[in-house]
Amino acid sequence: MCQLLGMSCNSTSAITFSFTGFAQRGGRTADHSDGWGIAFYERSGCRVFHDDQPASQSPLAEFVSQYPIKSKIVLAHIRRATQGTPMLSNCHPFQREWLGQSWIFSHNGDLRNFHPPLHGPYLPIGSTDSEKAFCWILQELRTTFGNRHRAPTWLEMAPRVAELTATIALHGNYNFMLSNGDGLYTHCSSKLHTLERRHPFPTARLGKSGDLMPGESVVAIGSPFGLNTTVTAGVVSALGRALRSRSGRLIDDVLQTDAALNPGNSGGPLLDSRGRVIGVNTAMIQGAQGLCFAVASNTASFVMGEILRHGRVRRAYLGLAGQTVPLGLPLARRLERSALTAVRVSEATAGGPAAAAGLQAGDLLLAADETELAGVDALHRLLTAERIGASVALRLLRGREVLTVAVVPVARA
Repeated sequence: MCQLLGMSCNSTSAITFSFTGFAQRGGRTADHSDGWGIAFYERSGCRVFHDDQPASQSPLAEFVSQYPIKSKIVLAHIRRATQGTPMLSNCHPFQREWLGQSWIFSHNGDLRNFHPPLHGPYLPIGSTDSEKAFCWILQELRTTFGNRHRAPTWLEMAPRVAELTATIALHGNYNFMLSNGDGLYTHCSSKLHTLERRHPFPTARLGKSGDLMPGESVVAIGSPFGLNTTVTAGVVSALGRALRSRSGRLIDDVLQTDAALNPGNSGGPLLDSRGRVIGVNTAMIQGAQGLCFAVASNTASFVMGEILRHGRVRRAYLGLAGQTVPLGLPLARRLERSALTAVRVSEATAGGPAAAAGLQAGDLLLAADETELAGVDALHRLLTAERIGASVALRLLRGREVLTVAVVPVARA
């Protein structure tokens, strides 16, 4: 089914940050690729954008995510069609006029055998169950408040909308947002997540972990063992540590601190003495005294940017499996290497860049673009997004022969 995003504020605000991530679910991080739309209530009127292309690939969505339209109420929708073919006229949110106001409606769900009698001015343009529901709601509101010259207040309308909603919901899953610019009415049949912010807003600014020095004071915030908003203090013990993840991948640029971390602290902020977030609490060594770790804020900023732009962290992919193996001192000296280890190729995936370049199982990878490869971790560090599509010169030992092979990494699927 479709997905909804709404915002209602006391003062005008931009939804660019939230919409950027939301749009990626339109075909990149989720399969809602049958069109999208968004409506902004501004002081001078209502602005609506529609596109029948996946939001993650839409230049219009890219424009909206970068253009800060100040609004009090916003309704956004990404579509995965259940009724009605993917086409522009079936893209939410739908818009109609009643009593001099622009009414906007977005729906997530699937209404079966819902064919209300529509005899007024509100008729569907497309072929969705959602638009039929919207037209019927406005038709019945117009009948109920037909003697009005101005729109009734939400205090008056809400009970009637609730009655109409109960009737429609008998036909299936029915989550929707409805607005006339004065308020945002929402109904949930399945899942609805809300986030409320109230003034005054405490804000945490992202600091630069590269400016830290060992010995600086830090504070960790989290919920260890379910104890909410627990604060512990310590210092930066070391910089530039490497931490092995559960998947075996090495996480670089990790901060070490003696600020106490426990299960439940992960994901919480590590702050410096000025209240700036300089790390994301990640791990601790059980049984040790004050050996705790946080992913540096510079790394977190990079990861966040990658996810917002591409829906994932991009890595270059060679299409090979390897392991770190010892070379032995005589062989290392013959090859004029400082490292006594290298990467042995155990498999070159068929159809992958490594296989296409002629790499074979048993090859010993010695260097990449003149950077010595002491092991698999060193190779992982080199496979950044900047390497995608760029030729990499791999120096390798095959039998007794030293070769240089050009490989062009691709984006990891």
